Amino acid sequence: MMEFDKLSKEEKLKYFKEIEFDIHCCLSLSGDCVPEDVANNIQEYLSHNELGIALEVLSDLAIKYNWKIGDEAKKRILNTFKKMDYHISDRDQYESYEKLLNKF
Repeated sequence: MMEFDKLSKEEKLKYFKEIEFDIHCCLSLSGDCVPEDVANNIQEYLSHNELGIALEVLSDLAIKYNWKIGDEAKKRILNTFKKMDYHISDRDQYESYEKLLNKF
């Protein structure tokens, strides 16, 4: 696990840029499954550095509407959650993203 507080300002910026890039890749890999308005909302979150919200929106809607986003996109989404040290398995009253994304 990365000790984020110990990173320099430059390292933190690099980390955020990598996460942002990963989310753009997740969105791109999801292809035509993602409606344009949803893609625009995700882009808006990214423009305001709301990386977690952007990834959650993509994942939540993919699960809710059973989008066929493909294995590569699913893997990238889960890896991005892990990279963010996002606890993908202990969301209150929800199944884990990992379990949900692997259902379809």
